Amino acid sequence: MGRWTQYDTDEYRLPPNFQRIAYDADEGVYTYRDTSDNSLWKGAPGNEFGELVRVSGPSSSAPTTGLDVEEVISYHCLLTTLVHKIL
Repeated sequence: MGRWTQYDTDEYRLPPNFQRIAYDADEGVYTYRDTSDNSLWKGAPGNEFGELVRVSGPSSSAPTTGLDVEEVISYHCLLTTLVHKIL
């Protein structure tokens, strides 16, 4: 097993103003927040780092919901739980 280095940290690997905020073990997907505009982004399943896809937040064509990031995460977790109970 290799040694840990400073190059393994979020600060080094993520774009500026991004922080990792959640992990969905069922999907194997990390969720990130861009602190400059509070948009949410997801990575590809099975990847800790790599290409990120915007899933919510300000954009030129999408209307805003008026929800803050914590509310969006809570709703996402609730919906995920309900879907898993139904299936």
